[in-house]
Order: sequence, then C-alpha cells, then structure tokens
Amino acid sequence: MSSVFEGTNIDHAIEKIHDHLNRSGSGYDAQMAGPMVRSIADVLWKLESKMREHHIDPNESDFPTANYAIQELQKYVDNEQDKIADATEARIYTRALKSDLDALRQLERDIDQAAS
Repeated sequence: MSSVFEGTNIDHAIEKIHDHLNRSGSGYDAQMAGPMVRSIADVLWKLESKMREHHIDPNESDFPTANYAIQELQKYVDNEQDKIADATEARIYTRALKSDLDALRQLERDIDQAAS
C-alpha cells in the first residue's frame, strides 16, 4: 500500500511553518507557509479516510489533536480568527503537530503492515 505521507515532505513543511513563525528563512513569507499547512491538512484528510477504511476510529489516535492543531495553524497563517494568541503559542502548536504526525506516520505503517 502507498503511504498518504508519500509525496509530502512533512519535515520540510514543518520547517517552512517554523520559518514563518520565526520570521526567518524562506518560509517567512505567508505565501510559502499557507501551502505547507494545506499540504499537511490534505495528508490528515487522506489518513482519516484510510483509517476508517481499515475500521480504525481516528478519535482513538493522535488524529484529533493533529487535526485541531493544523486547522488553528491554518487560521493563524492566513490571519483569520483563531485561538492562537501569538507566534510563541503557534510554535507550541507546531511542535505538538510534529509529534502527532510522527505517531500517525507510525500508525499508518502498522496499518499497512497488518494489511499485507
């Protein structure tokens, strides 16, 4: 089975989001951070579908917190109404998201291994 993470460099996307939050590097421009956030959101959407196809409840994983973090980061990057107070808090969301994504990537590997 192919990975929903395939074709999306999550570490690169997180790095560009950090650049935007830290106002440094090539991700400083919101035009770069926005697509990176959307690419992660797309991976999460695909993973949720894959989990449901394999009769795994996404709510019993790191999915809900990852999904919440990416949605709030999307609002923050797009300068929309969000619950993130400042760049420091956004960095906390980003670090938590990275941790959740690492766990979800392992969960997907386990799903694929069990299916093969």
